[in-house]
Amino acid sequence: MVDNAFRLSPYPSDWWFGVLGSAHLSAGQFEEAISALQKCLARIPDYILAHFLLTVAYMESGRVQAGQQQAKEVLRVNPDFSSETAKTFFHDSATQYRVKSLLQKAGLP
Repeated sequence: MVDNAFRLSPYPSDWWFGVLGSAHLSAGQFEEAISALQKCLARIPDYILAHFLLTVAYMESGRVQAGQQQAKEVLRVNPDFSSETAKTFFHDSATQYRVKSLLQKAGLP
């Protein structure tokens, strides 16, 4: 649906790249998620949702050092952000646990 929205709109909203990245992340398409989330952050540098999703995407793809660097960006934008906060963005407990674990490995409290 997001791809279709991009196709139909000559001027997509900047945050659509965050939605696209989230969709790719949910589908296990980590490199595509990383690309979309980087585009989102190039347009909205302090968008916390894109920062923490990019951290997860890096960690899921095995790019631990990039994930750790991205975790620092999450804390730069919001020093109070935590892995516990991040898990509230997901509904099922298995995903919540995985995301929390990945973010903690990346260095988020």
